[in-house]
This record gives sequence, structure tokens and C-alpha cells, in this order.
Amino acid sequence: MRLSHTVGRMSALFDEPNLIGSAGLVPAVALADRIGLAELVDRVLTVPGAKGCAGVKVTSVLAGMLAGADSIDDLDVLRHGAMGKLFGGVRAPSTLGTFLRSFRFGHVRQLDAVASRAVGLLAGRVPGLLPTGPIAYLDVDDTLKPVYGRSKQGAEHGYTHVLGLNAQLATVSGPEVAPVIAAIIKTGSQFTIGARLNQSVRASIGTIEEGAWVPIVYPNAIIDPDTGELISTAEVAETTYAAFTSSGATGQVTARLIVRRVPERNTTKLAAAAQDGLFQVWRYHALFTNQTAPLVEAEKTHRGHAVIEQVFADLKAGPLAHLPSKSFNANAAWLAIATMAFNLTRALGVTAGGRYTRAETATIRAQLIHTPARVATSARHVRLHLPTRWPWAASWQRLWTTIMTT
Repeated sequence: MRLSHTVGRMSALFDEPNLIGSAGLVPAVALADRIGLAELVDRVLTVPGAKGCAGVKVTSVLAGMLAGADSIDDLDVLRHGAMGKLFGGVRAPSTLGTFLRSFRFGHVRQLDAVASRAVGLLAGRVPGLLPTGPIAYLDVDDTLKPVYGRSKQGAEHGYTHVLGLNAQLATVSGPEVAPVIAAIIKTGSQFTIGARLNQSVRASIGTIEEGAWVPIVYPNAIIDPDTGELISTAEVAETTYAAFTSSGATGQVTARLIVRRVPERNTTKLAAAAQDGLFQVWRYHALFTNQTAPLVEAEKTHRGHAVIEQVFADLKAGPLAHLPSKSFNANAAWLAIATMAFNLTRALGVTAGGRYTRAETATIRAQLIHTPARVATSARHVRLHLPTRWPWAASWQRLWTTIMTT
């Protein structure tokens, strides 16, 4: 591709008041309105100085995140061109920054409550957003967001020796894993968690007989050209394991310990094979579970269900590219709104259908939200004129029709 005119015959002017760069914000904000998000924020949030306007401030930050903002200054993306003809209540970045810095820990917890309720409201509005089958997984994990400089309140060096703030995206009550597992069992549900290779776990693995190991056939398994057999790169086996024994009889849980082992390719460790016993040729990965599925299926389920890392990646490629404030509570509020923006983006993808039901946030943003449009008004009717031959027009139209007319 090349320019159709010489450089000297081209010019650029920011002088069109009827254009917007993110027409997909219209159905996105409409969906937030349909679930009553701003009203919910106004009922729950008690930030000083924000009575009656907390809802429009939170949704302004959320809409900015949908449009790609990863800092407070970036929220000015909502105030270009004809955005004022389509949206009301948009606040300036300075106002939103002051609002976020007014948060205290209790206000962050209130915003967390809003976020959790908003998920349920979205699920009621967008079928397929949440799983409807007999099994649902809850991932509990945290991630470290590196920060630079010592002005970030609460930033510490963790076990990775990286200065940063920890963000936990899903939380459960109880300071230990044992009470959580006990609560899961009490409800009749199943759990599966990774097990650390501590001394007792290693000892249990050592009791597994060599003949008990079962090869795993991966989709990309290699076929031996001489025998025609599949060459698996891993094996699985299981034994019974009693966990949380230090918690006493009431906290102890006995369940399956499923172990996957893969050949060790580290030459240094292989050279030391004669000096050690169990862990000299294989690398081991253990999981503790009360699943009733067959061995290979249970291990595959554990390995495949954890989508939390993709969520981390999506957030860090969007609003969590930075934690924008020196204030710890402002950053905590930013994180809570970022989770709402993520869930709303997922709802847009599910509504658009097709490959967008599983698309990354960046794809949905680029193809469905960042759609340019010219705004025209006539007889109190607002019309968006979108680009002809827009590659994703069918999906965008499906999104618009579903949200705006139903």
C-alpha cells in the first residue's frame, strides 16, 4: 500500500465537530444503562462530595477504559468531536482524578460490591456470559503489577524481588486454603488446586509404582516413524493424600493427589542424576482434587480450566497497563472499575457473537468499540454514519440491534 497523493498535496486538520472515534461506546454505555449501573453506584457508594454524581463519575472512568484509557489523563478521550452529542455527564480527567483520590478503604469495598452485583445483572441481560452447565470454576489468584519509583503508596518488593502492587481479582473469605476447601466440600461441590512439592507431597509421589504411570496423548503428539506409536511427552498417575494435617482433625482433607511428570531436559540436573533419587529425570506437577472424573480427564480439566492468566494479560494490556495514582485506595478503585470494564467488554463480545464470544479484549476494542462514525441529527433523531465496507460491520450491527432495540 502507498499514498495516493504526493505529500505536498495533503494536509490534516482537526476541525470536524461531528466525528467520533469510538462509536462502539454507544451500545456499551447503553448496556450499562440497561442494567442500571450508575443508579447502583449512587445507592451503594458514599464517597464524600460525590452524592448524586458518583454513578456518572464511575461510568465515565469505565467508558474511558473501554476506549483504551490506562491513565487518568487518558480519560480525556471521552471529550472529543461529537461525543457531547451522544453522552451526558462526562467529567474532566482532573475531576475524575480527584474523585478517585477521595476513596478510602471502605469505599473501595463498596465499589467491589457494585462490581460483583454488576456481573449478575449483566448475566441476566446477556445470555451466555456466565456458564450455565452443572460445573463452574472459581479461580483465585493474584498478580504483581510492577511500579517504578517509590511514590506509589503500598508498593513493596515481593518474593519475585520486583517492586509493585499485588492485585487479586477473585477473593474468598478465610485466610487459609483449608477452610475454603472445607466450605467447598460442605456444599457438595468439587475442587481442584495446585499442590506445592513440599516434603510430604514428594513422599506421597514416591509411593506411586512405576507401572501406575499413564501416558498423556497431547493433540500434537509425535508419531514414531518406525513403530507408528504416539510418543507422549508426559505421564500421569495418582495416589491418595491427606492435606492440611497441621490444622487438626477438623481441618484435614483426604482426596486424590494427581501428578503429571514430564522429562527433565535440563542437562545440569541430568548430570546430577546419580546423586539423587526421585526427582532426577522428571519434573513433577501435582494437583489436589476431589473430582470424580477418570485420571486423565481430571488432570486435563485442571490444566485447561484456569483462564485467570488470560484475564491478567487482558487487563495489563488495557486499563492496568498502569496504576495511575500515588494513592493506594485510588489505585484499588481503579482496579475495581477495570474489572467492571472487563466484564462489560466480555458482555459486548458475547452479544456480538461468533468469534467475539472468546475474543481478547484488544480485539473487541479494535473491531467493535473503536469504530469511527459521523454523528448527524434530524428531527431529534440521532444517526451514526459508519464507514462503508467496515470489515466487522455484521458483528457490529448485531451488537447494536441486540442492545439498542431489545
